[in-house]
Amino acid sequence: MHHFPRAARSASAPALSAIALAVLALGGIHAAGAAEPASSPSLPPAGSPAASPAASQTDNTQFDLEMMKSRGIDPKVAEYFMQQARFTPGMTAVTLSVNGQRKGAAMARFDEKGQLCFDRRFLTRAGLRMPDDAEGASARGAGRADGADRGVLDPAAPGGQCLGFRDAYPQTVVTLKPNAAVVELLVPTDALVPDAQAQADYTSGGTAALLNYDLLAVGNAFAGGSSKYYSAATEFGFNMGDWIVRNRNMYSNDGTTSTFSHLYAYAQRTFVSQQAVFQGGEINVANSIFPGPAIYGAQWMPEMALRRPASPGTAVEGIAQTQARVEVRQAGAVIYTTVVPPGPFTLTNIPLLNGSNDLEVTVIEATGVSRRFVVPAAQLGAGTLGVTPGYAFAVGKLRQLGNEPEAKPWMATATGTWQLGRNAGLTGGLMVGTQYQSAAAGVDARMFGTTNASLRGILSNATRESYRGAQFMGSISSQLGGSFSVNVTATQQTPGYRSITDTTQDTTQDWIDSHFRGQYTGGVAWSHEVLGAFSLNYSRSTLFAGDTTQRVTGSWGKSFKYATVSLSLEKALGGNTGTNGNSIYLSVSVPLGKRSVRGYVNRVDGSTRLGATYNEVVNDVFNYSLNAETRPGEGSASASANASVTPYYTRANVGVAQYGSDSTSYNAELSGGVLAHKQGVTFSPYAISDTFGVASLGSDLSGVKISTPQGPVWTDAWGRAVISTAPPYAQSRLEVATTSLPRNVDIGNAFMQINPGRGSVSYVNFDVVKVRRLLLHTTDAAGNPLPRNATVTDASGNFVTTVLNDGTIFLSNSVVGAGLQAVDQSGSACALEFTVPVTQDLEAYFDEVEARCMPLAKSTEGERK
Repeated sequence: MHHFPRAARSASAPALSAIALAVLALGGIHAAGAAEPASSPSLPPAGSPAASPAASQTDNTQFDLEMMKSRGIDPKVAEYFMQQARFTPGMTAVTLSVNGQRKGAAMARFDEKGQLCFDRRFLTRAGLRMPDDAEGASARGAGRADGADRGVLDPAAPGGQCLGFRDAYPQTVVTLKPNAAVVELLVPTDALVPDAQAQADYTSGGTAALLNYDLLAVGNAFAGGSSKYYSAATEFGFNMGDWIVRNRNMYSNDGTTSTFSHLYAYAQRTFVSQQAVFQGGEINVANSIFPGPAIYGAQWMPEMALRRPASPGTAVEGIAQTQARVEVRQAGAVIYTTVVPPGPFTLTNIPLLNGSNDLEVTVIEATGVSRRFVVPAAQLGAGTLGVTPGYAFAVGKLRQLGNEPEAKPWMATATGTWQLGRNAGLTGGLMVGTQYQSAAAGVDARMFGTTNASLRGILSNATRESYRGAQFMGSISSQLGGSFSVNVTATQQTPGYRSITDTTQDTTQDWIDSHFRGQYTGGVAWSHEVLGAFSLNYSRSTLFAGDTTQRVTGSWGKSFKYATVSLSLEKALGGNTGTNGNSIYLSVSVPLGKRSVRGYVNRVDGSTRLGATYNEVVNDVFNYSLNAETRPGEGSASASANASVTPYYTRANVGVAQYGSDSTSYNAELSGGVLAHKQGVTFSPYAISDTFGVASLGSDLSGVKISTPQGPVWTDAWGRAVISTAPPYAQSRLEVATTSLPRNVDIGNAFMQINPGRGSVSYVNFDVVKVRRLLLHTTDAAGNPLPRNATVTDASGNFVTTVLNDGTIFLSNSVVGAGLQAVDQSGSACALEFTVPVTQDLEAYFDEVEARCMPLAKSTEGERK
């Protein structure tokens, strides 16, 4: 069995044209002003001066028929290529270029004359306007009297009929290069669909229900005891008519205590004309200058996706000494938990409840030791006020995420942000509640081009407690010279300052002493081509009782030719952290393609560890790591193994670690999403966001890989996959990995773009065609192979291809079983007789078939002559 390589799947028909052109070139050409056969423009539209009969006749290429005969080439081949280079009729995979910009692979349709057909599928792939969009322009264009010759899309026809694109845009120039399987277009700029679609072009609507899940189990056994921890974070809801309904909960159990946190339940919708979002239910006040409380109520706030780019998310950095569990709390509720390997870690895109409450991070080691540090709220959005220009309103009754509060006051707040010129913004707001009033103002500005500064002040009056106070926060960040950056934040408050959530608790003197007087952070980063990249961050928190907590983190990294060296440090000062947590971590990593080896030295509170880690990314579905470590000073060793598996429709992480002879840790995590939509139920390996879609490739194409903004996904048994995340009001690119398609499938357009509105459900259908390719091993009536270069025609006498070596004939899908005939140099014809196999070999690019070429009846042959 002969197999074409994968790369050849898109070049079958053009390759045959190239073969024919090559042999014609060997046969000799006499041309009057003829262009190079392998690359010539297609004929201009009918009616243009260049298409006149005289011009066409002048440009005809004349072949030396006698020389062709002497070299074994059927002169009838010349008839097909007399005008110019041509593709064979039917669908062909080509490389597309539009106005000099490569568009990648595309399926193109060619008519019986080898001319390009501008059907709807091809125009979409090329990024060109439909003729209907250019009706006005076409009416003004030269060479078009009316629209009678424009094709009309026939939904029942494969790919649709040819549309009158060149009639609408008569300046279009089409260059066909069959030998290279290339189609080049030169079109007027008004024929192009803009890359950045207008806001009104977004899609809307759609109905679907979803469930996101993240299940985690961690077990530790150590000297003197053991511990177990389980958690389940779930989010379920639905989208309908651009409305978004969500409910998020988190459950945890440490073996002795169970905790259930109901984080939120809300409904929201974006009103595009107002560039604003309405949200109601159990929500967290957002886009407010005040610390955002959790309320039962409703709010109106600017739509960030329509006003400015979304925030890249919050990052929390630290160093784990063992395979540790990390918990992140905000406003008293656990909002994020995960397991990290030994060494430096960075947690990104943490789902914050708001931007104004501190993050409490707890690192729980496999040995049972834990330490805690705080990421100040000021550090979550350093350099900005954390609000979007526009107006935001919220009203409701406070709810508590942690312990049951003593009071649940009503509140209402309003925040407005206005631009002050090009480089400054002003924010102000009011908040009133049950026995509580507060006012705030802030300004942020861009100074000296690369420096951003912000300042905010809040005054509060808690009448029930008879406390008045103020809080001030300032931040500044600057990028100096492109390689050096610095940021500083400071928050200071008086003993009488209260947020509205503080009034729900008993504010005794002990409570006052346990609260922060001031929080300060600072960071610098510098990169140098020779010396590498440096960063240093410092945070300090001071309580009213006088206790001070300080934390310093730093890093250095440098990439060399064969390795990358990095150094990380973490030092905690003051306070009760469970352990001092002083750590220095030095590592050397050597990449080996999809594999890497890393050696490291870790010194923690006077104890030194030496270790090595091996990582391998086997494919998109599976990766793993192995680690071995020793403590020279203690004479102990440890080892761990972790694996991440994405079996197409969910994600799983498993790990096990042994520390010395008396400490063992294991963990398992399962996450993903389930989507119920109008076409069925589809599983996703990623959590599904508020704006998503479904991609479809056909009813039985499973395991086909599609690249999405979130990452690769694979179609299920029904040929569908979930587009789990799509940025709202922005274009997203989807791409089918053609190498994952079965060999009997061609795709019309492997690239698609979507532009969804927030809350919409996008349905994307990729146009795929099942094909049948045959390689005929042909003999004549006497059992001899047909002569090389004999012409193969269809029943109407149209050229199809030529006979290759040893009587082999390659047939594409469009001509399989079409009553073919073979004609040799003398003009003798025979009919090809063969049977198409009932079962197709899906592992081969084509099926091999034995064929006989039987002489035609005398009358038929005479008619051909």
